[in-house]
This record gives sequence, structure tokens and C-alpha cells, in this order.
Amino acid sequence: MIRFSLICEHEHEFEAWFRSNDDFDTQKKRGFVDCPTCGSQKIEKALMAPAVSTSRKQEKMALAMGEAQKQALAQLKALAEKVRENADYVGRPTVRGVTLPDPERRELDRWLRG
Repeated sequence: MIRFSLICEHEHEFEAWFRSNDDFDTQKKRGFVDCPTCGSQKIEKALMAPAVSTSRKQEKMALAMGEAQKQALAQLKALAEKVRENADYVGRPTVRGVTLPDPERRELDRWLRG
């Protein structure tokens, strides 16, 4: 299976999987390939980065992502960082099922136990 980056006449970018290059051409000629956003059947292959085998997952992912996907990923990373900075850790660490004392929670634990 080959993943193609495609673009319609209205410049909507999307991806689709095909068995081969010939399979894409055949389906396009028969009118089976259309834009999921606007329904246009005037579809062309978009410029794609080659699938380079590297040891880093992020590099592989970056090669396959379009600009909109890169922006969405950057926004998610920024949101995750903001959550980490502003969140309070409320979990209690355990080792082999034994709860360890948490100095910041001891007073609350005493109060809750009554």
C-alpha cells in the first residue's frame, strides 16, 4: 500500500492509500477519488517527501505531515506544556503497591481521615 498526499482544485489537502500508482490512476479515471472536504473529483498528487527510514519517530512523522498537521501538532505540544506548567500533581507515588508518604499531602490525608 502507498499513501499519497493529494490536493483538489480548491487546494484542499488530504491523504489516501492505494495499492500502487496504477491503482490511483485507474480510480481517478473512473471517478472514485474525490476530495473529502468539497467533493471535487479534480484531484492531483501533491508534492510528497520521500519516506526516509530513520531511527527517530518524530523525523518520520514530520516527513509525512502536511502544513496543517504540523500546525495542529505544534498547538497540541504548546497546550500540553501549558497544562504541565499550570497543573498540580495530585497523584500518590507507589512502589510495588505500597503507597509512599507525600509530604505535601500528609495534612490533607489527616484531615480527610478525620
